[in-house]
This record gives sequence, structure tokens and C-alpha cells, in this order.
Amino acid sequence: KKVGEVKECYNTAVTTAAANHRERRKFLRTALKELVLICSDQPGLLGPKALFVFMGLCFSRDEIYWLLRHNENPPPRQGKVKLQEDLVDRYLPELLFHMEELRSLVRKYSQVIQRYYVQYLAGYDAVALAQMI
Repeated sequence: KKVGEVKECYNTAVTTAAANHRERRKFLRTALKELVLICSDQPGLLGPKALFVFMGLCFSRDEIYWLLRHNENPPPRQGKVKLQEDLVDRYLPELLFHMEELRSLVRKYSQVIQRYYVQYLAGYDAVALAQMI
């Protein structure tokens, strides 16, 4: 019984994983593009949006690693033609470009991010510490 469930889960993962990751890369391309546009127009937003910036960069990195790993060693399955279409991403350079743009914005405006978090910690933690004492 358990072996059948594992085989069913494996077959489901093999048939849907490539398409799911393709859609995730498409979403990340548009999300990073919008984030670059917002942060380049308003660099002061890099402080409050730093968590989103780093999450977007990490998710994008993970998707690129997944694509490279599975492009080299595709899982065995019957319909290999569709899998190869999902593993070839013509828009990967665009995702890499947006990642690099976002990275350069973070490096360029690192002082803005630092200043934001110093002020945030001074304001928030000082009040909480004063209440505790």
C-alpha cells in the first residue's frame, strides 16, 4: 500500500514539477522586474522592501539551480518531449538580468538600507526596552 502511494506521488511530481517551476520562473521574472522598477525609481523603499528583495533573489537563485540540475539529469518518464520543453527556458537571461539589476541596486544603496534599519531598531527596540525596564 505504501509503495503504491510513493509511486503515485513520484509520478505526480515528475509530471507536474517542470511545469510548476516554469510558471514560478515566469512569476519571478515579472515580480523582480516590478521590484527593480519600484526600487530604482524610489531608492528609499529599499529599506522597507529589503526582505522582499532578498526573498526574490533567493527564490530566483533556487529556480536557476533547479533548472540547471534537472536540465543535466532529467527524471525518466514516458513523454520526454514535453519535459524537454519545460526544461528549456528562453527567458532565463531576462531573469538573470533582473537579478543582477536588483543586486546592483542593493549594493549602490546599501547606506539607505543600513540607515533605515538603524532608525528602525533605535525607535522600536528603544521603546520596547524602556517599557520592560
